[in-house]
Amino acid sequence: MQDGVSYNPAGTTAQAVGRYRAVFSGRAAHAAAAPHQGVNAADGATIAQVAIGLLRQQIPGDHRVALFVSEAGVATNIIPERAVVDFECRAFTLPEYEALLARVRRCFEGAALASGTEVVIEATEPLYEPLVQDDALAGYWTAAMESFGRDTTSGGRLGGGSTDMGNVSQVIPSLHPWLSIPGAEVPIHSHGFTAVADTDAAYELMLEAARALAWTVVDAAGDPEQRARFEGAAYHRDIRRAG
Repeated sequence: MQDGVSYNPAGTTAQAVGRYRAVFSGRAAHAAAAPHQGVNAADGATIAQVAIGLLRQQIPGDHRVALFVSEAGVATNIIPERAVVDFECRAFTLPEYEALLARVRRCFEGAALASGTEVVIEATEPLYEPLVQDDALAGYWTAAMESFGRDTTSGGRLGGGSTDMGNVSQVIPSLHPWLSIPGAEVPIHSHGFTAVADTDAAYELMLEAARALAWTVVDAAGDPEQRARFEGAAYHRDIRRAG
């Protein structure tokens, strides 16, 4: 992560996220000779983007909606008969996520109604659930990182992001630590962050994190009470899967 995120993962989380594809279907026509005979699928995509942009004013500050148009025509002289919008919704709880998704879906449905098109929305990936950090594992990890001289008390908390580790953490005790790369003051998923992550300081931190994870496993396995708790959780997980 960026510089300033705490090395202590206790109490942190990550958002639920679902990713979808909305496909608008219209009717092709020649854009110069007979535009009135067409139904422009790209209009549906445009109206949906405007509606979602307006919706952002009325959603909580920790909710996220992101999208891009992956298809909206093939030639300038053809009214597009197909347009595709890939989008995602994020929130920190599943009920909030479901409520947000319902509102975003209505933006697409309203856009189809207004443009005279039809829209079909399908999931493109499995749902990522919110992340639950295990306090005991977080304690082992924090102690290990402190042994490397890392400050586990200062810095800000993670304010977003999603991971499929959230699904695992909903079933068994789990840990998903965060690493704050020193000097990384640029946004993640950017070219600048890529460059900062490819430095000696970043690789040193990565090796420390690998050792800290190994020590976390050793400490958890060496504690009879915690080991019994983890084994019990694994047993119940297997029962759920069998059912």
